[in-house]
Amino acid sequence: MRLENNFEGGSDTTTITAGNSGGISGTAFTTVSASLATITYSSTTTRQTDSLLAARYAATSNGASALVRFFFTAVDIVYVRAYIKSTTLSGAIWPLRVLSSSSAQNNYFYINSSGNFVIRSHDVQEDISTMSFSNDTWYRLEMKVQSGATTNGAITGRIFSSIESNTIAETLSLPACTTSTGPTDLRNVYYGFTASTNNTNVLYTDDVAATDTDWLGPVDYINILNNTKFFNPQAVYRM
Repeated sequence: MRLENNFEGGSDTTTITAGNSGGISGTAFTTVSASLATITYSSTTTRQTDSLLAARYAATSNGASALVRFFFTAVDIVYVRAYIKSTTLSGAIWPLRVLSSSSAQNNYFYINSSGNFVIRSHDVQEDISTMSFSNDTWYRLEMKVQSGATTNGAITGRIFSSIESNTIAETLSLPACTTSTGPTDLRNVYYGFTASTNNTNVLYTDDVAATDTDWLGPVDYINILNNTKFFNPQAVYRM
């Protein structure tokens, strides 16, 4: 099972909906929802020169929420990826969430009000990065969420500041989070933001994906020495 969307099938400034999110872009989102916010296709800033469009989430008032969602058959382990950038981030924002069908397991990869990256479980266990988020910079975030019916699960987050590299800038981990003890029904992956406490927050995401197989890795891998693109078995290529 692999779900992915690169937003390439849209039109600049057009509102993203579940109905227009598939096709050339990849897997259509199950739902797209915005409250006190807008979600649009944007050519303003993209993760790489081979990417023409990204998703733009913009708060219009405090307390905004702007989310796109993949829904899939219940799994015990899910790996998720998102490229993210903000031009005006000025408060805490939650760009990645993995939930069970009942929301009993609710796991986050977010940026706190101090600008640190954080992974957080539903029972409020956290691991916080030493590195800080910078506006006008693309990052690749990847997260693994392990559920567990009889034993504690775990969450691992990886931060990549060199976004097309396999070199991890920092790893965050919650090795025995009690929130993941429960039904093995991880079903929902959300991208965007919730709990936007400032109406100037603008977030961009690109090349989002989810799978139950393995770490997703970068979209493509480029050998900088000779500018030759090599095959990466975990990569997704645009034809």
